[in-house]
Amino acid sequence: MRHIPSGLEQWLYIKLLRSAKFHSFVRSIYCKVNRIQVNNPNAVSQSNFIFQPTATHKFNAFCLLFWDELKNSIGLKRTFNDHFRH
Repeated sequence: MRHIPSGLEQWLYIKLLRSAKFHSFVRSIYCKVNRIQVNNPNAVSQSNFIFQPTATHKFNAFCLLFWDELKNSIGLKRTFNDHFRH
């Protein structure tokens, strides 16, 4: 549930902070002031360094989770209990 703004000024403020164009504008001003060369303003979104798990990674993760669930079902302590908080 979103917080309802109390006035027009606050509503405009929230809209401005959520605007991608505003952030792009501020970034361009920041780069001009600090004399930073900007080749591509969308370089972060076009990054090639996004992790893409291979089939081996997925299989290893499945095995770890499967054995953890199996241990839990027979009454032994879970290995990954801290990582799965609800």
